[in-house]
Amino acid sequence: MFRHKQKQIFYNFKWLGYLALTAGVILVTIGMLIQLIPTGEAQFHITINGVEQPYTIENVTKMRLLFLGIMGGLGGLFLITALIIIGRSRHRAKLIGMLKQSGEKVMAEVIDYAPSQVRINNQPARYLVCTYQNMTGENLIFKSGLLRWNPISFLSDKKVIVYYDSRNSNRYFVDVDESMGKVVNL
Repeated sequence: MFRHKQKQIFYNFKWLGYLALTAGVILVTIGMLIQLIPTGEAQFHITINGVEQPYTIENVTKMRLLFLGIMGGLGGLFLITALIIIGRSRHRAKLIGMLKQSGEKVMAEVIDYAPSQVRINNQPARYLVCTYQNMTGENLIFKSGLLRWNPISFLSDKKVIVYYDSRNSNRYFVDVDESMGKVVNL
């Protein structure tokens, strides 16, 4: 009867990228549209240091370019920020897909649910720290992404699935969602 959505445990900041993208597009659009609005002598009232500037085509052009520079500059900063956030998110998703497809899949033991330096709602965001001993006897330590809540009670035997690149163990993904099984948000 009701379809329950799978509970997402990781924080997702991609929406900030889309918010910055929207703000950037709006600011650049406003800056461009102001260039098209006709300005007559009745609308031009600019005072600089207490001196009213005369209405001339040169002064109108300077004010339009100043406005375009301010709005376009702010919009450009928002657009660059958006591209960085969205680009990193897509790169991370591509890396996770590649690791799930061709990486080494192991069951790592959870050793800690530790706080991070990131604060959300004035609380430290947390992540899982887990360890796995590979064939050479080396202990590998992995950290998950930032978690919305403590998943340890949903993990069987305090084990979590980790995908990692055997050639470069710094490239890994702690798959807490898959390790928990089906947990739905009611």
